[in-house]
Amino acid sequence: MIIKLTDEDLDKAQGLASARWQLSRASGVINQRKDKRSDEDIDFLGIKGEIAVAKLFDIKVAFSGIDTGIDLWWHGIGIDVKTTFHDSGHLLFKSKDAVKAPVLIMATEYSENKIRIPGWVKRKEFIENSKQRDFAPDAWSMPQEELHDIRDFWYKVKQMRLGGEKENA
Repeated sequence: MIIKLTDEDLDKAQGLASARWQLSRASGVINQRKDKRSDEDIDFLGIKGEIAVAKLFDIKVAFSGIDTGIDLWWHGIGIDVKTTFHDSGHLLFKSKDAVKAPVLIMATEYSENKIRIPGWVKRKEFIENSKQRDFAPDAWSMPQEELHDIRDFWYKVKQMRLGGEKENA
């Protein structure tokens, strides 16, 4: 699924990225990035991914400053969106303890104003199935091919909300 971001989305993302990295450093949150890009560039990409997922699920959001491990809420389900610059990249976390949200959604930068959302996975599945790999030996990752289709998440949540049966997303 590819989501096109408007100029307004990009402007909002740029402003939020600037504020987020400045707030994080001012609050004493230590930067643990391995990438050579700037904090602001990385936060900009992350917020673009969050905006794309919010648009996909029609979530109205008020972005907060420091990352708590849950980026979005949809029908009571906490979601962590992880976005990568690499279209074939993996869903990546610095540690299994860093995985806080019950649902993890991966996004990739398709182009400057387009975000691709290849899939999602439950927290428990990621913790059980992720591996340390040569390209990131100090992190845990899962390839896109092991993620569930993003449409399946939408369907499960809608079934839970509208079908009268409780299913864990």
